[in-house]
Amino acid sequence: MDLDELRQGINACDQIIMEEFAKRMALCKQVAVYKQAKGMQIFQTSREKEILDRVRSQAPEGMDGSAALLFETLMDISKYLQYRELHKEVRSYVFQPLHITADSTVACQGMPGANSETAAQQIFGLDCKPAFLPTFADVFDAVQAGSVEFGIIPVQNSTAGSVVQAYDLMSEYNFYITRTTVVEITNCLAVRPGVKLADVKDVYSHPQALSQCSHFIVKNGLKPHEYSNTATAAQLVMQSEEPIAAICSENCA
Repeated sequence: MDLDELRQGINACDQIIMEEFAKRMALCKQVAVYKQAKGMQIFQTSREKEILDRVRSQAPEGMDGSAALLFETLMDISKYLQYRELHKEVRSYVFQPLHITADSTVACQGMPGANSETAAQQIFGLDCKPAFLPTFADVFDAVQAGSVEFGIIPVQNSTAGSVVQAYDLMSEYNFYITRTTVVEITNCLAVRPGVKLADVKDVYSHPQALSQCSHFIVKNGLKPHEYSNTATAAQLVMQSEEPIAAICSENCA
């Protein structure tokens, strides 16, 4: 076949993919209605793992990583559609005006060097000293209890999509968004001094960072491990004697 014929074949495949994509998204909306009726959360780790395990086992030889990445993207789109369907009320909480001062108290998830700290400093000033808490849920609880006025949470990533847990929590608490900021994230692979990339088999980071760097991870044959955030993953690497790595910001490294 010549190039034009090959491209026509690709176009035909793309048409089939689009038709099946539309069918899958329609089914996902039905799943959203079912989850709403049963009071279920959108993000279900066991179901996603089941799908990815099946995809890897059924993928053509040498394409298991690429196939898993494709379906991770599909599932991210599915979750976004389900959130848009079920959590329309979140929009009413967005951008309600509130006065923010330099003395405002704020909490964020993670530890010094985390991207949420950068976001807090962009909103409240470089002198902002946020309270660091272990989980997103702890941040919401702190605001609910009145121990801090504001919580910093990530809600969207331009590469990896919505931060699923944040939307689950927003649907549980009667809070609203008072300010947003965009944090430019540059990921790096951090190891202890003397460790070579060839020696690294395991990499730790927040699921969003792992998703952002999935091509690099697959290309280098690394095994990804989810961690609470990028900063704590960097701390794990620093304290470990094993040749492991973390995906984190330059500040953390």
